[in-house]
Amino acid sequence: MNEKANVSKELNAKHRKVSSLVSSLSVLMLCSFFVVGFGIISCFLDKVSVFYLFLDSF
Repeated sequence: MNEKANVSKELNAKHRKVSSLVSSLSVLMLCSFFVVGFGIISCFLDKVSVFYLFLDSF
Protein backbone atom coordinates (compact mmCIF):
# COMPACT_ATOMS: atom_id res chain seq x y z
CA MET A 1 0.00 0.00 0.00
CA ASN A 2 2.78 2.41 0.90
CA GLU A 3 4.64 1.74 -2.37
CA LYS A 4 1.52 2.56 -4.36
CA ALA A 5 1.19 5.86 -2.52
CA ASN A 6 4.83 6.70 -3.28
CA VAL A 7 4.37 5.83 -6.97
CA SER A 8 1.25 8.00 -7.18
CA LYS A 9 3.14 10.87 -5.52
CA GLU A 10 5.94 10.55 -8.08
CA LEU A 11 3.42 10.45 -10.91
CA ASN A 12 1.70 13.55 -9.56
CA ALA A 13 5.04 15.37 -9.38
CA LYS A 14 5.88 14.37 -12.97
CA HIS A 15 2.42 15.43 -14.11
CA ARG A 16 2.86 18.80 -12.43
CA LYS A 17 6.23 19.29 -14.12
CA VAL A 18 4.79 18.38 -17.52
CA SER A 19 1.76 20.63 -17.08
CA SER A 20 3.93 23.58 -16.01
CA LEU A 21 6.19 22.94 -19.02
CA VAL A 22 3.19 22.82 -21.34
CA SER A 23 1.74 26.03 -19.89
CA SER A 24 5.05 27.87 -20.24
CA LEU A 25 5.37 26.59 -23.82
CA SER A 26 1.86 27.79 -24.66
CA VAL A 27 2.67 31.22 -23.19
CA LEU A 28 5.82 31.35 -25.32
CA MET A 29 3.85 30.38 -28.42
CA LEU A 30 1.26 33.08 -27.68
CA CYS A 31 3.99 35.69 -27.24
CA SER A 32 5.73 34.72 -30.46
CA PHE A 33 2.37 34.71 -32.27
CA PHE A 34 1.65 38.25 -31.04
CA VAL A 35 5.14 39.41 -32.04
CA VAL A 36 4.82 37.92 -35.53
CA GLY A 37 1.33 39.36 -35.96
CA PHE A 38 2.49 42.77 -34.80
CA GLY A 39 5.43 42.63 -37.20
CA ILE A 40 3.16 41.71 -40.12
CA ILE A 41 0.69 44.47 -39.23
CA SER A 42 3.40 47.12 -38.86
CA CYS A 43 4.99 46.04 -42.16
CA PHE A 44 1.58 46.23 -43.84
CA LEU A 45 0.98 49.71 -42.37
CA ASP A 46 4.40 50.83 -43.59
CA LYS A 47 3.58 49.62 -47.10
CA VAL A 48 0.20 51.39 -47.00
CA SER A 49 1.73 54.67 -45.81
CA VAL A 50 4.43 54.44 -48.52
CA PHE A 51 1.69 53.76 -51.06
CA TYR A 52 -0.25 56.86 -49.93
CA LEU A 53 2.92 58.97 -50.07
CA PHE A 54 3.48 57.64 -53.58
CA LEU A 55 -0.06 58.66 -54.54
CA ASP A 56 0.39 62.09 -52.95
CA SER A 57 3.51 62.77 -55.02
CA PHE A 58 1.44 62.77 -58.22
